[in-house]
Amino acid sequence: MEVAEKTRGPSDRDLLYLYNTAGGFAWRNGDRGAAIKYFEQAIQAQTRENSDPWPIVVMPMTNLALCLHESGKRKAAKHAIEQAIQIARAMYSPSHPLAVQCSRVLFHITRGKKR
Repeated sequence: MEVAEKTRGPSDRDLLYLYNTAGGFAWRNGDRGAAIKYFEQAIQAQTRENSDPWPIVVMPMTNLALCLHESGKRKAAKHAIEQAIQIARAMYSPSHPLAVQCSRVLFHITRGKKR
C-alpha cells in the first residue's frame, strides 16, 4: 500500500479498495483495532484531495460503522453510518438499494445488536 501511495498518489481509488480489503481481513481475523485503522485510511484516501465523495466510499464507511459497533463504540458507529447514508442519498436517492442498506445498518446499530 505504501508503494501505491508513492506511485499513484494518496487519493487514488485503488487505495480505497486496498485499505478496505486490508480492513476486512483484519476484522475477520479478530483484529478490530487494525480493521478500524484500515477502514479510516480507506476513507481518508478518498477525502484528502477530493471535496466531493465518491459513491464507493460508502463501503468502507459502512464497514467502519459495523466494526466500531462490534467494538462497543456505538456513538462513533452511528456517526459513520449516518455519513454513509447522507452520501448514498445525495449520490443516488433515498430509495436506492445502497441508501436502503445503509439505513438497515443504522437500525441495526441503534437497536444495539451485534453482527
